[in-house]
Amino acid sequence: MIIIALAVVAIVGVIVCVVLEERGRPEIIVVVTLAIVVFDALVYPDGGAEPAGILRPTIFGHDYRAADLVIVVALLARLIVRGLPRRVTGTGLLWFAFFAMFTIAVPLGLANGHASALVIFQEKFVLEAGGMAILMAGVPLSSVTSPSFVGKAAWTMGLMSLVPILAAFTKHAVTFPILPQAGFGSSLGSDSATVLLSLSFLLLIVEICHPTPRVGVVAWCGLMMVAGIVTGQRAALIGLLVTLACMVVVMTGRPWRRRSNARLSQLLPVLAVIAIPLGAIAIVNARTSPTSSAVPVVSQLGGSFTGVGKTQSADIRLTVWTFGRKIAEAHPVFGTGLGQDFNIFQSNGSEDPFTGGDFHDIAIDLVVTTGVVGLGLFGLALSASLWSAFVTWRNARSSAIAAIAVGSGILLVQLVSKGLFESITQKYRFTVILGLFVGIIAQARKSEAAESEFLESVWI
Repeated sequence: MIIIALAVVAIVGVIVCVVLEERGRPEIIVVVTLAIVVFDALVYPDGGAEPAGILRPTIFGHDYRAADLVIVVALLARLIVRGLPRRVTGTGLLWFAFFAMFTIAVPLGLANGHASALVIFQEKFVLEAGGMAILMAGVPLSSVTSPSFVGKAAWTMGLMSLVPILAAFTKHAVTFPILPQAGFGSSLGSDSATVLLSLSFLLLIVEICHPTPRVGVVAWCGLMMVAGIVTGQRAALIGLLVTLACMVVVMTGRPWRRRSNARLSQLLPVLAVIAIPLGAIAIVNARTSPTSSAVPVVSQLGGSFTGVGKTQSADIRLTVWTFGRKIAEAHPVFGTGLGQDFNIFQSNGSEDPFTGGDFHDIAIDLVVTTGVVGLGLFGLALSASLWSAFVTWRNARSSAIAAIAVGSGILLVQLVSKGLFESITQKYRFTVILGLFVGIIAQARKSEAAESEFLESVWI
């Protein structure tokens, strides 16, 4: 019965996506996919905790996400309307080679006796990242960089995330009786913070490259970017710092003075949006706990790096890295394939082993699963996309398109930086936005052509 229902939904979805493609509105498909990711991240801040249901359907015993199904339906509709790609860029070829290598790791992992369920789970990275890149590479960037779109997106996301951010600040739990196990409270979650930071940063950089940036849009984006501070997760904080550091570098360059009227000293409203909530919470905490020796907020941030739990987590991560390197050294060229899992007993006295299928380091993960060949292809593809973003930032006629391209490049750097401390290839929220950034950069190189070229059968 469930399979029949999914088939009916899929057929209807294909028809809707075909209509959108034929009417030249492919951006709606991408927006719907991202809306699902954002909603999922907000109501289930603990990544992977979603119960089986609409957001996490189970098909033939395997877990998928609603965004996965939308991507599959949208790709099928793209194929029906536009056909196979007539040309592929050099950057696209490099990403195709990397995803092909990742796919080859499927039979390799099965041949090495790895669990098929974990193999299929890890292979979804190709669908989510590669599929999203293809979809976004066929979207005219003029439709997603217009002041109208940026303003509506910033206000919508800001209103959606306001309650979760406030709940995380005040550590007040909020539940949703309609959705099982859904809610937010003491922590926004590292995944949720990264999603909000990434999408709001894209909107922010496009907005401040507009001749007349709107204070309301800038303020909403700043509020969503502050989400990384309240998570208590080191990876989210590191991602925020990397993003801001890259932004400062971009703003000190000559192209910035040509693209935007904003200067570092003029972005004080963004800093105020970050500082005022922190100051308010600090004052409230000081009044309610006057005898506490800890500095409010600052002690929370310090605990993100020096707390007992964080220290134990770091020790476990070091052990996982060491174990992963040993596996990589035994199979350095092509790796052991997908589905490699492990059990490591912790040194904190716990009798429960630390189990997983990733090594919390993207370099180790790729070498273990695809060998140095896969890691090298990833490095080449990533470098090509970053170079393309840089060239577009310098040469594009449209400042908005140049801004979204360089913003996507910055966020790719952010994701890879996070990938040095946690998995980004096995978390669908990260893989979807990774594909989004790759697709934006790919389309930005073609964005100065006539509008009809956007609707050609050029995928990436």
